[in-house]
Amino acid sequence: MESLLREDWNAPGADVTAMAMAVVGGVNQILLNWADGGLEFSREDFVGQALRFFDAVAAFGAGVPPAGR
Repeated sequence: MESLLREDWNAPGADVTAMAMAVVGGVNQILLNWADGGLEFSREDFVGQALRFFDAVAAFGAGVPPAGR
């Protein structure tokens, strides 16, 4: 994750390692809630949600506005 953020990182003062850890932690939390039954997703839906989260982080780091705005 860290190497992906470094390619187009556009956030002065942000620690890339800390941001990568936060992204991985966020996906981990989705996984835990899904595994505990707190999110009623199929496995495919879980993967889709995780990919959307990664896309949003990558777009933010590159300075791209979120889709639909």
